[in-house]
Amino acid sequence: MIFFKILKMTTTQFDSKDIKKIVEQTKDSEIYTMIGYGSRIQYKDKKQVEKEVEIIYKRVNGFDGSNPVFLYFGDPSGDGSISIAFEHLSKLMKEYGGYLIMTQIEKAKTYGVSEEMLIQEPILWTQTPTNSPPQCLYGGIDYNGNPCGNTLSMLEFNNIRVKHNLNKIKIFILGDYTNDRLNVGVIAHYEHKFAIKYNIDYEIIQLEPKNKDLVLTIIDEIKEIDSQIFN
Repeated sequence: MIFFKILKMTTTQFDSKDIKKIVEQTKDSEIYTMIGYGSRIQYKDKKQVEKEVEIIYKRVNGFDGSNPVFLYFGDPSGDGSISIAFEHLSKLMKEYGGYLIMTQIEKAKTYGVSEEMLIQEPILWTQTPTNSPPQCLYGGIDYNGNPCGNTLSMLEFNNIRVKHNLNKIKIFILGDYTNDRLNVGVIAHYEHKFAIKYNIDYEIIQLEPKNKDLVLTIIDEIKEIDSQIFN
């Protein structure tokens, strides 16, 4: 009871009953997530993504019965994005163990949940950003330079775990790192920046983008967003 009373005071991002239940369910688990390309850039080779997911699953001892838990941000199935990774991860989890915790903005409640994803309820619904660039409706950064949407959910969930002496989450970034620059979607770009800021462990896994011509577009968009926030 003391644990739950303390927990109630640590978050305004989630429904208190839902986050209590999730934290209780996962208190003995390591928590991971995967970020990377969105639906615009997409992944060039689906099979290569699935191969890397199997390597990740093996590294977190999924095949050995550890029942790993991953945060999932509601990316829709079949759009060529990081959802490829979560779809394949869910297939592995259905056979060998583990599950996804889903967090998503309230605006997306009417979109439903992809049946392919092995999600453990309750879903952690979070506030829809009202002060963010259009590219950051679902997560990333707002015009005050703060995390928003699903990115804020990830960071707050991590913060709750730390305050209760549980291990931090770990982020697997499935993207392209070239010439000292990480190329991913806009939201994942800012999630990487916040991971550095808050000392969250991450690892970059090299995967080629499908729409390489859009990488430069994304870079320009990020520069424009930064100019509006930090200049």
